[in-house]
Amino acid sequence: GENSQKRIRESFERIVAEMGHWPTGIVTPDLGFARAIRKELEDLGLYVPQHVSLLGFDARPFGNAAVPPEERDISNLQYSWREMAESAWRMFRARLAGVKAPPKRVALVPSYVDFGSLGPRREGP
Repeated sequence: GENSQKRIRESFERIVAEMGHWPTGIVTPDLGFARAIRKELEDLGLYVPQHVSLLGFDARPFGNAAVPPEERDISNLQYSWREMAESAWRMFRARLAGVKAPPKRVALVPSYVDFGSLGPRREGP
């Protein structure tokens, strides 16, 4: 809503002040936040991908799920909640069965989905 957009603007202005220049690329933890950032950029006269590249993470329930047309606007790294849950479940099930394994890091590789929101490398807008 309006209040969250205000917080985004204040955060964005603080980041720009701390950096001393406009960012050339922004990565967000989800696509909803990426859309809010894009709106803020447009309100400031900056456009994706002409001035700033924008990339978001996108959790899909089953991974590589078809992206609805209305969501085909921001390039993203798509990952699957199901893959994460299945991996965690396998480790948990082994522990329940008495396997004494040390903690383990599991890397699940996301898929890059290109919707044209990444521009060329640049110095800044």
